[in-house]
Amino acid sequence: MHEKYLQTQKFPQATLKINEFGFLEGRSGDCKFSGSLTLKNVSKQINGTCNINSIEQKEIEGNAEFEIKIDDFPIEIPSYLGITVADKVTVSVKFNAIKS
Repeated sequence: MHEKYLQTQKFPQATLKINEFGFLEGRSGDCKFSGSLTLKNVSKQINGTCNINSIEQKEIEGNAEFEIKIDDFPIEIPSYLGITVADKVTVSVKFNAIKS
């Protein structure tokens, strides 16, 4: 998966940049966000949800989840023994971020 489809040797870094987020009413720690995902040198706007585990002075730690369409990025849709991955997949990310 890493080499054949994501080509991690050639593109070793993917970047999730959160532009803005807002806490969901009545759900402490849960928020929605918008931002951009850069994968294989292609950037696309995304929206998702996240859960903030801790907020220190300048550092935020949590988990994010969002959907992408594989064909939005230059990725061949994975297939093995006749089973093909759906074009739309949910991505889960554990993150440490620095407030700017």
